Amino acid sequence: NLEMEKKCTIFRDSVCRCQQGHYCNKGKEHCRACYPCTTCGDEGIKVACSATNNTICHAVKEQGGSTLAAVVVLIAVLLVALFVPIYLWRKKKYCFGVDLRPHLPEIANALGWKDMKQVAERSGMKHTAIECHQLDFPNDSQQQCSSLLRAWVEKEGMATASEKLVNTLHRMKKKAKAEDIKAIISSKEHGVTGENSGLEQV
Repeated sequence: NLEMEKKCTIFRDSVCRCQQGHYCNKGKEHCRACYPCTTCGDEGIKVACSATNNTICHAVKEQGGSTLAAVVVLIAVLLVALFVPIYLWRKKKYCFGVDLRPHLPEIANALGWKDMKQVAERSGMKHTAIECHQLDFPNDSQQQCSSLLRAWVEKEGMATASEKLVNTLHRMKKKAKAEDIKAIISSKEHGVTGENSGLEQV
């Protein structure tokens, strides 16, 4: 597996080298035999074979590690693709972002003054501002609640008030009331949609 690189002269001996596809790791001066280069399988070549070193293949573990990482990334992408539509569907189902003003009387009735006051306090409304709504309707807790709820919705903004109200009730451990609020909004919105559909058909 040797071939001549430089011919012999009166001044030096012949210089040999390994044929292509062979190697010798003892140096040209000491090399007496060349060996076939190793062929890598599916793991791939890490260092190519040369005249002075054999082929170095990737370790099987490295390949397996890369495959595992690819699988983990793929699973993560699939989970995101699955849960994002579900999250958006839930937001649409519970009518987050809708105008609460048409639903204020029923929502106020479901909340009650005590919980509405706590929602307002948690959102940063000043105590004096909250008391004003109580003083305006001294003997009518439902009107107190409706008035405070209307002011709170205007403060939070129409686009986010419904979601903030439900989330705040959950943080207050008032899950049942949060579900009642979502049911009120959903039923009203679906009712409006149904009426509109009927008008279009006529």
